[in-house]
Amino acid sequence: VSKCYQWYEASAAKKFDGVVSVTPHIVDRLKSYNTNTYLITNYPILKDLPLSKQEITEEIDKTICFVGRISDESIQSNIVKALNRVKDAKYILAGPADPKFIHELSEIQGWEYCNYEGPINFAESPQFFSKAIAGMQLTDYIPNFGYKLGSLGNTKLFAYMSAGLPIICTDLVLWKEIMDTYDCGICINPHDIDQISSAIRYIIDDPQRARKMGENGRRAVLEKYNWSSQIPSLLDLYKSLS
Repeated sequence: VSKCYQWYEASAAKKFDGVVSVTPHIVDRLKSYNTNTYLITNYPILKDLPLSKQEITEEIDKTICFVGRISDESIQSNIVKALNRVKDAKYILAGPADPKFIHELSEIQGWEYCNYEGPINFAESPQFFSKAIAGMQLTDYIPNFGYKLGSLGNTKLFAYMSAGLPIICTDLVLWKEIMDTYDCGICINPHDIDQISSAIRYIIDDPQRARKMGENGRRAVLEKYNWSSQIPSLLDLYKSLS
């Protein structure tokens, strides 16, 4: 099936006036079919993600958050198991989830450190982020992320950074480059529970360091990873069509 689709994709892409993707390795592939292919990523619009100062409390210093679809793809079971090793961290989750999956998570030792708040709307996300000292963004090495290459189309990563939260994320090549360049997060193997628990421990044991990493991430969004930085590429695409 994938080979059939690859043929169809190549055939169709050649006929388009322009092609857009949010991921560099996909752009490289599409350019081999259509030279008028652009990398235009869906970075956050700054006015939609107000940067709010946190009220510093001991509870916040020990809380990690996750927002998004709660599923196997985001390695939630390993996070719960890691919390059981850390013992004194709290994990709050918000987003859509299959009740059966939440029940499965609740059967894992470590769920007592978790609080599932259910789905929230976009406007509620800044308030949700203010309850935590860091954001969790683990994902499996999935095909549409180029396995270990990664994608720039994951808006949650940049939403955490906009909120001034350091990130615990999968060691995908693209994500690691951002974390290392701006010193704004910790990259780990999502299947290594020891690495997950060590990253959580590092964050909650040194809240001042965590806040500094969060400030670095926020600066990265203000300087580079925002929608305004993508407008020139979009305008170039429009000009190529005129």
